[in-house]
Amino acid sequence: MPKLKILFLCTGNSCRSQMAEGWARHLKSDVIEPFSAGIEKHGLNPHAVKVMAEAGVDISKQHSKTLEDIGPAHFDFVVTVCGHASEACPVFPGKTRVVHAGFEDPPELTRRLPDGEEKLAVYRRVRDQIRAFVETLPESLKSAIQSTKERKPEDRNEAALEKFVAGYNCAQSVLYAYGPGLGLDAETSLKVATGLGAGMGRRGEVCGAVTGGILALGLKYGRGARQDRSATEETYRKTLELMARFEQRHGSCLCRVLLDGCDLCTEEGQQNYKERDLLHKTCLGCVQSVVEILAQIVDVPEARACGAIKS
Repeated sequence: MPKLKILFLCTGNSCRSQMAEGWARHLKSDVIEPFSAGIEKHGLNPHAVKVMAEAGVDISKQHSKTLEDIGPAHFDFVVTVCGHASEACPVFPGKTRVVHAGFEDPPELTRRLPDGEEKLAVYRRVRDQIRAFVETLPESLKSAIQSTKERKPEDRNEAALEKFVAGYNCAQSVLYAYGPGLGLDAETSLKVATGLGAGMGRRGEVCGAVTGGILALGLKYGRGARQDRSATEETYRKTLELMARFEQRHGSCLCRVLLDGCDLCTEEGQQNYKERDLLHKTCLGCVQSVVEILAQIVDVPEARACGAIKS
């Protein structure tokens, strides 16, 4: 069976991607042909070389390079190991899959520290985190890609309602249904939306189902490093459309109004919420409405060649 070609990409191909390439060659050479590169070229970090040598891996003969230096090559996977590389990641041809696995930046974390054990301790920590990640390859990459495959409309509705009934909040349930089809893995979808439930931390502000839907719109239409102001305007337009359609169905986007004044910040309000069974009588319908409205206004692709792994 041919080895998988995996490119580890970061900002300067100085530290994290070099460590990842070294670990992959050391631990997985039977199944992986590893490469590394940077959006820019910053030179090989000597502290990275030192701590890898302590672990028995020699990366001193590796060198810092850009994608242009590597030249044309087909990669099975591109793993971005820092946020900047993830945002600036170019489009790769063919069936190359891009997965993000972010790690802390040792040079940035230690730039005010003098050379010595305190600085090296940071490099060792990140070194060990990268090793633990590489040990999961290539299975974890395939799982990440699988988690981003888009659900059918009826499956999204079912997924959202199942999560909500299982105890996840309204915002989490909506983003969980849509996030994987928009490049955000299921686990991160649940985490990032947690604080928005019950009108933002139980404050009764904008309904969590609606804010979960707005997050999904941001994933689809939002402005990142490679978009201009028009992406912002499109996202605003879609957001207003979502809120207007929701208000047509439910009369308001405010949680406190939808719950008829029930204050979830108080124990009395939470008890009232349970006694009136507002979860099933009101909130479940709000979650379902947002999922249905999103299906009408979001042009979601069948799948995306991008995923994420929690490091």
